[in-house]
Amino acid sequence: MFEKLSLCRLPAEDEALRAPLRALIAEATAGLPTDRRARSWQGFDGAFSRALGQAGYLGLTL
Repeated sequence: MFEKLSLCRLPAEDEALRAPLRALIAEATAGLPTDRRARSWQGFDGAFSRALGQAGYLGLTL
């Protein structure tokens, strides 16, 4: 069934988004205790959402 596994590759312009987005996330989560980061799906952080929007990482897809 899986004789050949072909891995996909992201285009370079998409791959270039990783570093700045990871830096934004690292900055936003710096100093947060592990237990609070673990509950991140249960909360909302308006400042983080604004930072994502200002950086151009939020959009609407229909």
